[in-house]
Amino acid sequence: MNTSHELRRTISTILCTIILLGWSQTAWLTPLTGKQAPTGEIFTSIEQALKSPKKVKRLYLNGRQLQELSPKIGQLSDLEELNLIDNQLIDLPAEIAQLKKLKNLYLQFNQFTQLPKVVSQLPSLQYLSVANNFLISLPKELSQLKKLSGLDLRGNKLNALPNSFANMKGLVTLNLDSNLFSKLPNCVTQMCSLKMLEVKNNRLKSLPLSIKNLQNLLILDIAHNNLKEVPVSLSYLKKLVFLYLNKNQLTDFPDCVLALKKLKLLHLNHNAMQVTAQQKKALSFIPRLDLTTGSK
Repeated sequence: MNTSHELRRTISTILCTIILLGWSQTAWLTPLTGKQAPTGEIFTSIEQALKSPKKVKRLYLNGRQLQELSPKIGQLSDLEELNLIDNQLIDLPAEIAQLKKLKNLYLQFNQFTQLPKVVSQLPSLQYLSVANNFLISLPKELSQLKKLSGLDLRGNKLNALPNSFANMKGLVTLNLDSNLFSKLPNCVTQMCSLKMLEVKNNRLKSLPLSIKNLQNLLILDIAHNNLKEVPVSLSYLKKLVFLYLNKNQLTDFPDCVLALKKLKLLHLNHNAMQVTAQQKKALSFIPRLDLTTGSK
């Protein structure tokens, strides 16, 4: 079975579950606990793992204050999940490239200013989180990861993405929250499989007309930016279920949202616009609606 296809289907199921449960907040999807999740014993040291390397699928080295990762990691050729959260890493050993079966890689809360290019040599990688680091750029080679479905880049210092990311056609979830983007990178609007896009707490001044290309989106969170208007092309996102436009600088009611008949949640609160009684009535098809007025 095509694992990338199955992962996308599972993510879709989870998103539908979120919708049915009526969650009011967007939850970032971390690696799954279903059929796609690596199973087996969790090893907590490389030394322990090397005693039976063929049995090791999961290695958790989080919270160790590691300043470097041992090159011996390359001997764990069957590893599927590697947790390096909350360390002091600024680079990864070249031997990481030997982990051809690695599916999930967690690099949150380290000291990376650039993502090591060796990550681009992990052909089975499906989920990558480099959240809460100090990234100022990303290697263009990352787009070579054809099985990558989930990418978490929140909490860094990014203001652009490589143009090559337009080739990441299999990406289903992308989190760019809390970075320095003043505009949505064009490559993002070419990621046609995206179901979940989070870009809140950036510096966005506008959205490109090409956002209409993301017609598989279920969740779009662009709250807490500097948007003054919403393009009419947003009306093409017919599958959209959750839409967060709150805490921007909108002065006019975005009529385009009236075309989004599958919306279950719309946040327009804390903008500078006034919503008329007629507009409120037109939005009555949306079960969860926040139109609280006032600036952010």
